[in-house]
Amino acid sequence: MLVTNGGSVLKWLCDKCQLSMTMGFAGGSSSTPDGKIDQLLTLVQRLIDTFQHIDARFDEKTDATVTAQIDTRLKSVEERLMQMECRLAKNEDRCISSEAKLSQGDQVTDRPLTGDSADSDRAVVNADLQEAVRRKLDEDRDVESRLSNIIIYRVPEDRKASPEVRRASDFTYVTEMCGEVFDVSIGKEDIVKQFRLGSFPADDTTRPLLISFKDVEKKNAIMYDVKKLRQSSDRFRNASIAHDLTPRQREVLHELLDEAGKENRALSDGDKGNFKFIVVGAHKKPKIIKIRC
Repeated sequence: MLVTNGGSVLKWLCDKCQLSMTMGFAGGSSSTPDGKIDQLLTLVQRLIDTFQHIDARFDEKTDATVTAQIDTRLKSVEERLMQMECRLAKNEDRCISSEAKLSQGDQVTDRPLTGDSADSDRAVVNADLQEAVRRKLDEDRDVESRLSNIIIYRVPEDRKASPEVRRASDFTYVTEMCGEVFDVSIGKEDIVKQFRLGSFPADDTTRPLLISFKDVEKKNAIMYDVKKLRQSSDRFRNASIAHDLTPRQREVLHELLDEAGKENRALSDGDKGNFKFIVVGAHKKPKIIKIRC
């Protein structure tokens, strides 16, 4: 039998204890029918009170659980509403900016495009499109022609030597550097062209050396391990190697480097020394990434 002490503690009694308690509720043993009926009624009333108490406790726990679930859902709805308000504010700003640009465009082109005027404008637009396509094709061809090229900086150069001697010296430097530092074997048949960029400067600065490989895999093998130059011998340690970029690629790269520098200067005191922004993918699709120092 399940009984309670009037509080929250429930107890199970065996049949013998149940009989003893039942007799005790009646104030002792009684053999009369009326006494047994009173005992049963008393026991039933206590059981009813016990179950009512249990139901009340269950109701309290259920109400608390439901209330917590409702609070959680309300907080989630509030967060979503705040996010939607932020998005709406951004869209409103964009709409205002677009309307301003459109109004400026209407002021500039506030004349009907009819007759000769419309034909003339179409011709101008077509010419601009053709020019843009031509520039893009030229840029793509220029990029393609430079894929197998590298530029080596700070390669020693003897200005007093003849051009033939200088070219032979440059070839020897490149082949020995590739073999010693990058473990890449280079022969005369692997190099399509090599030459110094620009004329002799007024100071003692050495001119960059451009090398064009027959096989792009040779160039890729070198660029993959280009960091090995820092651990190389004194002869090659001061040299540096870069991709041969087009003017447009160099322009984009410089813009991203400036932006990365601004991001690094804007780092908090806690992030400085732990993180930094760098530019990767210079010869393909350059982008800024954040790395751990």
